[in-house]
Amino acid sequence: SSIGPEYGYFPNAAKTHLLTKTEDLPLAERLFSGTGVAIHVDGCRYLGGATGTEAFRRTHMESLMEGWCADIRVLADIARTQPHAAYTVFAKCLASKWSYHLRSLEYTE
Repeated sequence: SSIGPEYGYFPNAAKTHLLTKTEDLPLAERLFSGTGVAIHVDGCRYLGGATGTEAFRRTHMESLMEGWCADIRVLADIARTQPHAAYTVFAKCLASKWSYHLRSLEYTE
């Protein structure tokens, strides 16, 4: 934190996440105690995707899919009376959002 500001980098521990193995958790907690760094063992979200255990990634993907289904239900209701508006929302918003998430997620069986 003393060198970073010289180069225009101002670290913020509250926005920092450490993903560690279970066996290294006590060491990580000891080293980063009081810094504000969030320590995770199972996984964490990163730029819209998820990194960590398969179970964590699967849970993250399932929550995204629930959100997508809810979006489609709302869009289907709108499409009954305003089909062009619904298509525009799908083409300009939802399709891009889904495409981004699918690129950022690691596929699991």
